[in-house]
This record gives sequence, structure tokens and C-alpha cells, in this order.
Amino acid sequence: MNMKLDLHVHTNYSDGSFTLEEVIALAKKRKVKVLAITDHDVISALPQIEKYQTDKLKIIPGIELSARVNCSPDEIHIVGLGIDYKNSEMQKLSREVCDFQKAKTKLKIARVNEYFHADITYEDVQKKTLGVPSTPHIAMVLMDRGLVKTIGDSIRVMLKHGPCFIDYTAAGLKQKKIHAKEAIRMIHDSGGIAVLAHLADYKKHHKFKTYKEQEELVKELADYNIDAMEVYTPAISKRDFSFLSRMAKKYDLLTSGGSDFHNEKHLPQNRLGYLDLTEKEISVLRKL
Repeated sequence: MNMKLDLHVHTNYSDGSFTLEEVIALAKKRKVKVLAITDHDVISALPQIEKYQTDKLKIIPGIELSARVNCSPDEIHIVGLGIDYKNSEMQKLSREVCDFQKAKTKLKIARVNEYFHADITYEDVQKKTLGVPSTPHIAMVLMDRGLVKTIGDSIRVMLKHGPCFIDYTAAGLKQKKIHAKEAIRMIHDSGGIAVLAHLADYKKHHKFKTYKEQEELVKELADYNIDAMEVYTPAISKRDFSFLSRMAKKYDLLTSGGSDFHNEKHLPQNRLGYLDLTEKEISVLRKL
């Protein structure tokens, strides 16, 4: 039996634009039955979700952790589903990420202002989120002011090789980037399920561009006992879907999926609740 679900959703406690209440209202409007809140590296929204649980909408507490791996210098994202947000390690990580993100954002705003001859303030960017503002929130302000045409153009100028890219280490900012093995352990220790996020999308950001590189990543994470991988993601090609399905089967991983919803104005393809699938197709549901 099919059901509408979304296991990868952001609020404005990280880099989404909608409040938790607005996200839940939209999910209900679209008849979503299972919804996971997975903000980037923070758990700020999770204490509130219990009051929104109903028989018609199951809300899963989650997180999306940024992590490093051995097979590539590029960062990856691991979604934790069904985590205990009261876990002390998760709370400590969330606080550290917020402090570091604030310092990064201030440096990035200064670089963006210099490049675009703009006068964006930290307060301007802060208005886009209840959490700590970051790259996507700066990108939204740039787009709102007509300095770029699309949110993608805006983000690209701040990524590696872009004119507003900042080497934070060289700028005096250092953060211990959590390793994927540690991220998976933390998710497991907090009672959650670890899921490799949107592998098919990484090549859009010039990383893991070949299937060989992608399989090397899946194999490494499987060695760390990752539980699942997102196979169902927006606008995925038939070829990529077939490859990811094969990888899940080869490495005995559960399948997951979601919209990676942030803001449909800026990212219209990431439509909340677009999936209408069975438990067999989204096998991670068996563990949630």
C-alpha cells in the first residue's frame, strides 16, 4: 500500500525557510503520513515535534550531519533518523556547530559584500532563519536583492573555486570536522538509523562525479556499518536511480528517500512530500 512520506526535511532552524509549524502544516496539506525533520548539524527544532504528533502524521526526529571520509577530500552528509535529541553528544555537537557557523557566516558576508559591492549585514541574513545563518541564507538575500538570478548561482559563488570562496583555516577558523565513522557511531548511540544522503546530487557540486567514486564512498560507509542510503531523491535520472538501487542491494543497505526540502521558491524541485511509495520501496521504514 502506497503512502506519502518525506524522510529528509529542513526547517528554518538550519537552512530552510519555513518554521517547524509551517513545515508540518504543509505536510498535512499534502497528505504526508511520515515526516522526518533533519536540520543540518543542529537539533534545535526537535524538542517541539512531540506536540505535533498525530495518528495521521508520524514525525521522526532527525539530523543531517556533515562528515569527512577517507576516500575523498570532499564533505558528505549523513542523515540520522529516529535519534534521541536529548543525547549529550548530539547536544554538544549542535552547540559547537552553531558557534562555528556564526563565525563562518560573518566572514562570508564580508567577502560577498566586497565582491558584489553590497551592504548586507549579519542581521539581514539572520532574518532568514531561527537558527544560525549560513551560506543558503546569504544566497537568499543575494537573490532577493537581484544580485544573482537563481539560488544556485548565488551558492556557487561561495563554493570552492567561486569568487567568494573562503579558506576558513587560512582565515584563522578551525573546526574539527567529524569523521563519517564517528558520525555513524553517534547516530547509533542516540538510537538512530544512519543514512547516506543524496549521493546522486553530489556530482552537481563537482564531487563523487563518477560511479566508481560513488561506489568507493558507499563501500567505505558500509564498512562503518551505515544502515541505509537515499535512493529516492528529486529529479534523479533513471540511470542514477538504477545505480543507487544496485549499490543498496550489493552492500545490503536499506533504502530511504526524501525531498531535501528547504524552500520551494528557491528550490522548486525539492517539493515536500513528493514521494508516494510502499514500505518495500522505502525499506528503512521497517526500522522506524
